Amino acid sequence: RKLRDEGISVTDLGVRGVRDVLGVRRLRSLARDFQPDLVHAWLFHANLLARLVLPHGMPLICSLRVAEPRRSHVWLDRLTRGRVSRYLCVSEAVAAFAMGRLRVPEDKIRVIENGVDAEFFAPARARERCRDKLRGLCVARVTEQKGLDILIEALAKLPADLSWEWHVVGEEPEPAYAAALKLKAEQLEVADRLHWHGAVPRHQVVAFYAQANVYGLPSRWEGQPNVVLEAMASAVPVLAAETDGIGDLLRDHPDCLELVSPNTPEGWTRALVDLWNDSDACAKLRKTGLEVVATRSWDQAVARHLEVYADGVLGGGQHPA
Repeated sequence: RKLRDEGISVTDLGVRGVRDVLGVRRLRSLARDFQPDLVHAWLFHANLLARLVLPHGMPLICSLRVAEPRRSHVWLDRLTRGRVSRYLCVSEAVAAFAMGRLRVPEDKIRVIENGVDAEFFAPARARERCRDKLRGLCVARVTEQKGLDILIEALAKLPADLSWEWHVVGEEPEPAYAAALKLKAEQLEVADRLHWHGAVPRHQVVAFYAQANVYGLPSRWEGQPNVVLEAMASAVPVLAAETDGIGDLLRDHPDCLELVSPNTPEGWTRALVDLWNDSDACAKLRKTGLEVVATRSWDQAVARHLEVYADGVLGGGQHPA
């Protein structure tokens, strides 16, 4: 809708799953008829499809957003890597993964870190944080990757005298996993303190950041989670598992978030209690987090993408033979 409002034509191929063979044919036809100057694919399935379908010689940029642990994904990515003109990696950690696991040459990799619209989250920053109850938040897809089972077990182990509630905002693309989480919460007798909101419009997410006084992300793997920057922009103290890309944030600002390591229920229980009992630590995380987001704008990320686009078009962008 935003693109169309700017007068940019958008074609939806209707691909909703890997079995949509007609969608694959439509993509091939579109590329042949439209003859794009370059193609930018985003996330694993689109990256793979573009490599298999697009004509050879057409410049192809692929974005890598995570350090993928699944062997099947790594194998397919490695097998087709020669078709890619440039890899755009969301963090130095993901770039190291691309060079090490995928065996991508260093000269084909560019690192473009996430930005954040700090002003969009200004209303959340302005909100006074209460200290009468721990109000936790996780904005994430409800999938095994995000580790919410670890968090639920951790919450069940919190001291009985600690008043708390936790909100989860995000779609549930793995229904069986989501159902298992809710059953676990009932079995651990914390279901009444957990609130599942599903996917909500972007402007409503700000309200959830505004009411939270702790943000937690127990992911099993990542690239560099943008929700961490959003929490920082909202002046919410962040607890995060030690996943790929988190170290990049800590490199220049070691006090911008609290690492939870090991990423276990016991580790999370301890981290939550320690942070909640240390108001000075909370204040320091908020302050340093705001310093991080002050250096991250989407304008910077956009400019770097445009540089890669220009290089792909003006520099030929041909993939190596």
